[in-house]
Amino acid sequence: MDVRIFLQPFDVHGGLSRLGSEITGRLVSGNFNEALLFSAYVTSSGTQRLGPPLRAVIQAGGTVRALIGVHNGLTSMQAVTDLHAYGVEVWGLDTGGSILYHPKVYALRGANEAWVSIGSSNLTGEGMYRNIETNTILKLDLREAEERRSWDDVTRWWDRFLAAYPRNATRIQPADVDRLQTTTKSNPAFFASNNVVPEPQNGSKTAVPGTTPKRDSIFLGI
Repeated sequence: MDVRIFLQPFDVHGGLSRLGSEITGRLVSGNFNEALLFSAYVTSSGTQRLGPPLRAVIQAGGTVRALIGVHNGLTSMQAVTDLHAYGVEVWGLDTGGSILYHPKVYALRGANEAWVSIGSSNLTGEGMYRNIETNTILKLDLREAEERRSWDDVTRWWDRFLAAYPRNATRIQPADVDRLQTTTKSNPAFFASNNVVPEPQNGSKTAVPGTTPKRDSIFLGI
């Protein structure tokens, strides 16, 4: 396993260093056919720059899934529309306001290798390119049992969110965003860059635009 600290926007020698560029290079390398994205906040300034490389993975037969924070005042409707346009499967996590969904993990998997970034960079233009951020990058050899277990931990974490919190983790389909745009056409402010993706109805497995009922809260018992 190779581990390094990735500094942004400058490395220790003062050179430009941007996580978005690092991820892009990996995505377009042709070495990875699966991507899992966990991000608290997602805006179009991030999705429109990383979108084409993500689409390249999908067009090559791979899969890209994103679990993003919603109803948090920052994740935008346009960002979700972007991800759909590039072919990404989008899930939203709403904690109900009890705690924050706050991870920033970007995990790529190929036939025998994996690349994982864990740190402070959200899927936004600022988080990926401009802010002062720090991320730990792991390069895994999936032929090694211990390193394969590290990758499996990431995928189990994804599965855990969907299984343990079915009323909080919801699939956001393209049609949900389309209906939202139609029903709010008379409200221009709703299309601001910080527009929040709406919550789904309680018990629903897809987001239902135009309704914002109170979500179940996630309590950790600590």
